Amino acid sequence: NEYQAVACSRSTDNECRACASRCESCQGPTERDCTSCRKAHLLHNNGGCLFYQEAQTLGNSGGQGVALGDLDGDGDIDVFVANDGPNRVLLNDGKAKFSGSGQSLGMATSFDVALGDLDADGDLDAFIANDGPNKVWLNDGKANFVSDDNQGLGNAPSHGVQLADLDGDGDSDAFLANGVPHASPVMATPIANRVWRNDSKAHFSDSGQSLGEAISRDVALGDLNGDGRIDAFVANVGSNTLWLNSGNGSFDMFLPMRDSFDSTATQAVDMNGDGQLDIYVANYGEPHRVWLSDGTAKLNLSSQSGNTFYSMGVQFADLDRDGDLDVFAANANPNTVLLNDGVGGFSDTEQLLGVHVSVAVGLADLDGDGDIDAFCVNSYAQPNTVWLLQ
Repeated sequence: NEYQAVACSRSTDNECRACASRCESCQGPTERDCTSCRKAHLLHNNGGCLFYQEAQTLGNSGGQGVALGDLDGDGDIDVFVANDGPNRVLLNDGKAKFSGSGQSLGMATSFDVALGDLDADGDLDAFIANDGPNKVWLNDGKANFVSDDNQGLGNAPSHGVQLADLDGDGDSDAFLANGVPHASPVMATPIANRVWRNDSKAHFSDSGQSLGEAISRDVALGDLNGDGRIDAFVANVGSNTLWLNSGNGSFDMFLPMRDSFDSTATQAVDMNGDGQLDIYVANYGEPHRVWLSDGTAKLNLSSQSGNTFYSMGVQFADLDRDGDLDVFAANANPNTVLLNDGVGGFSDTEQLLGVHVSVAVGLADLDGDGDIDAFCVNSYAQPNTVWLLQ
C-alpha cells in the first residue's frame, strides 16, 4: 500500500498543501521522506486508522515518560511529562492546544510517571520514578503540584512505575521497576524492584520486598490469575517475570518467561476478547511479543512473528473503532500503529509517524472529537508531538 499525503487543510509554503501529494519544503511524497522539514503530514491508511501530526512545539527537555489525565479539573485531558531534568505539566484547552503550567517539578533524571488520587482528595496526583529517590507530587485540583520533600522513596534507579491497590486496603500503591543507575558502569548490579504501600494520605512505606535481580524497564499490573488480587508482569533485559500477589501486597515469582530480549515496555490488556488480561511486550530491535492468558496465570506465546521495531513505549486503545484494542508504539525510529484482528493478532498499518526518537506515548481523546489521539514524548532534546486521529 502507498501512504501519501492527502487533503490536510494546511496551506503554508512549508507544510503539506491541501490535496497535494508532496511536501513543498522537502519534496518528499511520504512521511518516510519528510526528514528535513519535519512538518505535519496527514497519512492515509487504507485500514481506516488515520493520524496526522499537530504542528506544536511542546518542550525540548529530553522527555522520558508521560501520563495523561484531567489535572486542572476542566474536563479535558492534560499531560504530565517526566523529563531528564524538570518535569512539566501541559494544560489542554480542550482542542489539543497545549500550554505549560509554568511549574518546574524537580531536578532529577525522571524516567516515568503514573497518575492517581494518592491522598484521596478527588484529584490526580503524580508518582515519579527517578534515577534516585522517587517523588510524590500532590495536586491542589487546579494542576498546581507540591512535593512532600520529607519523603525519600528509595534510592534506586527506577525506570517504570504503575499504581494500583496492591494490598487491598482501597488506596493506590506503587510498583517500581528498577534497574541500574543512569551513569553506572555496564556491569553494575541491578537493584531489585520494590513495592511502596500508601497509607491513603500519600505517605508511602517500603514493603521490604526485593523482587528480582534483572535490569527491569517497565511493569504492567492486573489480576492475572483470577483471584481478585493485583499481580505484576515485569519487562526486563533478559527473561521477563510474572509476580503473583499472595495477599497484602506481597509477591511471589510465578515463573520467568520463555524469552530473552531487551524488553522495554509492557501492558496488561484483554487482546482476544475472552475477558482475561493478556500480556503485550515491546522489545528493542526485536519483534513484539503477545502472551495470551487463560485466566490462571498461564501465558501462551502467540505464534505471530511480527515486524522488528526499536520500541521504547506502547499503549493500547481502540484506534480504528472496531471494538478491540490496538497498539500505538513509540519507537526510536518512526512510530507505528498495529491493528488488532480481535483475537490478539496484530498487523502493521505501515504508517510512519514522525522522525523523532520517541520513548513514551499516552493515548486519549485530546481534541474532544470522540476518537483517540496520541501524545508522544521524544528524547534527545527533541520537542514532544501530538498526533490527532482523523
